[in-house]
Amino acid sequence: MFADLEITPRFWELVGSSSGDGESMRSVLMGCTREDLIRFETEFDNAVSDLVYRVIGDHGDAYTEQEVAGWVISRGLAFFAEVWDQPGRFPAEVPDEGANFYGMAGSVLEERFPGQPVTTAEPYRITFWPKARGSAVLP
Repeated sequence: MFADLEITPRFWELVGSSSGDGESMRSVLMGCTREDLIRFETEFDNAVSDLVYRVIGDHGDAYTEQEVAGWVISRGLAFFAEVWDQPGRFPAEVPDEGANFYGMAGSVLEERFPGQPVTTAEPYRITFWPKARGSAVLP
C-alpha cells in the first residue's frame, strides 16, 4: 500500500510545483543547486524503478515501462499513490511525451554545470532529503 511506502516529501513538492507542465518543471530545476539536481534525479530514478517493479515485476518491457512510470510520477504524488495502490491504472503508453520529467534533471545538470559530470560515487556522498511514510503525506 502507498500508505506504507517510504517517500521523500521534498521531491514530491518539486514535482507538484510544476502542475505537470514540462516547461514549469524545467524552470523549477534550473533554480536548483547541483546537489539538489542530483538528489532529484536519484529520487526520480528510484521512484521509476519502484513503480515499474510494483506494476510488472520481472515481466514486460522495462524500457517502455520506465517511460510510462516517469509520466505517472510527473503527474504528481496523488496520481502516483493511486497507481501504486491500483496497478491496473498504469497506462499502456505515455499519453503526453512533453509532460514526462524522466531524465530532465540530468539534462539540466549538464546544461547548468558543463564539464562537471556526476561521478558514480557522488550520489552516495551527498545527504538526501528526509523521508516519510506515504500515510504522513497523503490522507
